Amino acid sequence: MAAGRKIRLFVIYAALTVFFAAAVGRLFWLQVIENHFYAELAREQSMDRERIPAVRGVIYDRNGHPLAVNEDVVSVYCIPGLVRNKKENAEKVAEILGVEPSKVLAKFESNRKSEWLGRELTPEVGERIMELRLAGVFAEPGTLRVYPEEELACHVLGYVGRRDGSLAGAERGLNQYLEGLPGVSEGVGDAVGRQLPVLTETYVPPLHGLSCVLTIDKWCQHVAERELARAVEKHRAAAGAVVIMRPATGEVLAMASYPNYDPNRYNEYKPEHWRNNAVSYLYEPGSTIKPFIAAAALEEGVVRVGDEFDVSKKITISGYTITDLRPLDAALSVEDIIAYSSNIGIVKISNCLGSLRTFEYLELFGFGAPTGINLPGESRGLLDYERVKYPVGRAYASFGQGFGITPLQMALAVSVLANGGRLMRPMLVRSVLDDTGAEAYRFEPTVEREVLSPEVARKVRLMMEQTVVRGGGELAVVEGYRVAGKTGTSQVGRADGRGYLKGVYNASFVGIVPVDKPEVVIVVVIFRPRGEFFGGKVAAPVFARIAEDILPSLKVPPTGTPTYNEPPPTKWETRIPKFDGADPSEAITEIAGRGFGVRLTDAGGSVSDMYINGTGPCSVVELRLSGELGVMPDVEGKSFRDAMRLLAPTGAAVTISGEGGDVIAQSPAPGRPIKGEVTLELGYLEPVVPALSESDEETGETDAAG
Repeated sequence: MAAGRKIRLFVIYAALTVFFAAAVGRLFWLQVIENHFYAELAREQSMDRERIPAVRGVIYDRNGHPLAVNEDVVSVYCIPGLVRNKKENAEKVAEILGVEPSKVLAKFESNRKSEWLGRELTPEVGERIMELRLAGVFAEPGTLRVYPEEELACHVLGYVGRRDGSLAGAERGLNQYLEGLPGVSEGVGDAVGRQLPVLTETYVPPLHGLSCVLTIDKWCQHVAERELARAVEKHRAAAGAVVIMRPATGEVLAMASYPNYDPNRYNEYKPEHWRNNAVSYLYEPGSTIKPFIAAAALEEGVVRVGDEFDVSKKITISGYTITDLRPLDAALSVEDIIAYSSNIGIVKISNCLGSLRTFEYLELFGFGAPTGINLPGESRGLLDYERVKYPVGRAYASFGQGFGITPLQMALAVSVLANGGRLMRPMLVRSVLDDTGAEAYRFEPTVEREVLSPEVARKVRLMMEQTVVRGGGELAVVEGYRVAGKTGTSQVGRADGRGYLKGVYNASFVGIVPVDKPEVVIVVVIFRPRGEFFGGKVAAPVFARIAEDILPSLKVPPTGTPTYNEPPPTKWETRIPKFDGADPSEAITEIAGRGFGVRLTDAGGSVSDMYINGTGPCSVVELRLSGELGVMPDVEGKSFRDAMRLLAPTGAAVTISGEGGDVIAQSPAPGRPIKGEVTLELGYLEPVVPALSESDEETGETDAAG
């Protein structure tokens, strides 16, 4: 053998020896040294983790009727790489699914790892496909959220998104109870990711969701939706809302909104159909706010039911003129002001109440704050003291313009008048049930605060009854029942906040039945009706038809036909303590807080005597002062009330000139000793007024009706 050939063989043998030595060394490293690491890696690659969804809780109405349930479904998918005889099998599957064979064949021939053949199919369809025993075709069981009553209570229930998991309505607000916790299954899977049951290592069962029993009454909800839809369509309105509530507990028996939708097919509707107008649509309440202003004045003791106010003359404030739709050349009692919905009269009552207390009572009744109901998207309303504190803003607020509320807020406020003066937290859920149907938790009525005395609430209900008997609410009469109600017709503001839309109104009616033992409060709001737009014509009949149908089912016995009795005149009684020898500032604060005007006479640092001018509401208390005078404070630019509080300790007699709520000039100058009378000139530094409609902007007059 030649020397060259031997060398070549030696090199080859040496290379092979090194190669095999390296291979053996690498195998030793992997199999012995790194055995644990790669064994765990192989285990992880073969493991499959599956999320086991929890079954969502059922939603029932108060009587146990299911409103949201779950149905078993099957989703069928394929792994294209495993499917055989694709054309022939595509025809078989397509026949069962009721689709074109070409669509199924396209999925069988797809390059993707897997393809859905059909989702959320009935178990029967899924079973027929699986009976074909086709390689590469699999079924996955699941549940589908179904609303058996379709559109009924859709805005209360909301929906569960089938693909994106989105939630709305009670489905979202109560999700913490309904959702449950998913389970986990972990074990060895095959090459295409299917878990092999015999090799399952970990199994944590799901914790199914709790069921919720709502306060909603199915029949009340049906009647409310039926009558609301009829009214909106009849008057060609943009939308509408109805709230039915038990005033004693705050339970919502029905909450209807229009337009509506079917939550089983929610994605086929425009977003405006999903909106729950009862909790999110803001509107100016119009004359339905008047009973609350009267109630506040009665509660504060600044007026009595029989007190009379002259409503024969228009009221002009800061260039804006307030009139009544039906002018009366007479004096009206507080009851008549509510019955005939007098703007002039209610403004005069609010004058007795004052801006601050008007605003505070609107807040006490729940306006301008969320109610706390278990529904998403609730608006807190629009109530701003900066608009109410000026005389013209307070005047407009007294007949329901210049601030915004929701129908639900109005229902709760009316319930205060119906239940004896308590503001309740709204109840949407009565109880929560576990998976055995046993009651796991029960919700109880919650009193947020006491707003009125029971006697004042009763008096206001009787006033509201006269609205139905002889006022603008005659179409709200329910045969056999005494009804207390109030109509409302309010202008609709422009989107930019600059004035109101010409000829566009919201019509509303609020009602309590029966008057003597209130069982139900019903609020009806029709947004932007065309043609007829007065609340007494558009909304009151809706109230009557709803009440006629639901009162028997709620087992509310008839209470008779109401009659009108002229109330006896009430004697004005003052509730002002004596302030002889007191600091003038303390006396002024107390007297003004009771709604009386104050006039200082003489000069001095203490009250020497006092007497009352007048025998009716808004009387003026005259304080006679004596003692040493003080130094003039700086009151220019302050409100008149703040100025009087600063001047009171000086004991000075004050002379007022001009009209307005702010001090724009003073004499003597700040820091100078007071030797005689103090003169204050009043005006308005920053007049804030409600927007007017286009026609009103020209005339400066307002005659919004009830």
